[in-house]
Amino acid sequence: DNMKLCNKCNRFYEENESTNFCPYCGTKCNDEENVETEEIKIDQFELDHIENKTKYWLGLGLYFAIFYIVATIVSVVITLIWMGFNPGADITEGSPMYDKYQFDVLSWSNFVIYVISAAVLIPITFKTLKKDFLQLRQNPGLIFKWFGFGMLIMYGGIYASAILVELLSFGLEAGDSANQELIVSLLKSGGINMVLMTSMTVIFAPIIEEIVFRKCLFGIFKKNTIKTVILSTIIFAGIHTIPTCLGLIPSVILGDAPWTELYLEFIYIFQYIGQAFALSFVYHKTKGNIIPCIMIHFINNFISILGTLFLY
Repeated sequence: DNMKLCNKCNRFYEENESTNFCPYCGTKCNDEENVETEEIKIDQFELDHIENKTKYWLGLGLYFAIFYIVATIVSVVITLIWMGFNPGADITEGSPMYDKYQFDVLSWSNFVIYVISAAVLIPITFKTLKKDFLQLRQNPGLIFKWFGFGMLIMYGGIYASAILVELLSFGLEAGDSANQELIVSLLKSGGINMVLMTSMTVIFAPIIEEIVFRKCLFGIFKKNTIKTVILSTIIFAGIHTIPTCLGLIPSVILGDAPWTELYLEFIYIFQYIGQAFALSFVYHKTKGNIIPCIMIHFINNFISILGTLFLY
């Protein structure tokens, strides 16, 4: 009954009338001012890291497993289903059915992968997502303030990145990145493929990518710092271009593709850095609230889809 818990070192000690200080750390007994000071020093971002770090590692690992392992299995299954609906179809490269086969399988495979990712990642991070929605209700001004600033930062970065890519590719026949060309091709193929790609790009991608590259990636680190912003920016931009670059390296080595193709694909990373930095910076400034990042990502992808459908 005479045991007292020290608010600073969290150790129990025996309390009596002559006990004024903790015998372990020297903190004054019943020092309310000290308790308040200690609470202020605790960063909410650090508390989230302590509570959810394992979930964030799990979410990050599952994302890459789904997109680089499960995706292969899904692609095979979708191909078999497509062949079942189109028995005897000639799908050799250059045949009349080849493009339809490619577009159908890619559209359905990507859509299914994003649905699987959402079904896996949202439950894992549901608790912290719910907290973000509650914060939005309590302080909508902060969320919408950084949504506005984030849009300005992002489009400023996008235009600056476009100028940089133009300078780096001067004298070369530069088009779009392989990732962008694929999206354009699938959208322009029309029909159900356009619907699948639009829903995937506008709805699923903003939610899933923000959960992974903001919520999970930031949550793994103990502190919410500008270093984490930069790291998240580089990883997000790199994931859209590096896989294609790695796939091109054997072709360049064997002489089947010019080195300029690899170089151009690599510099396209700058096209994504403006968007990636804006999203990571907003997440940093809102102390880890994912809602404005999803909103910015949604608006940007929606505008891109409209531009693709009406300008290409």
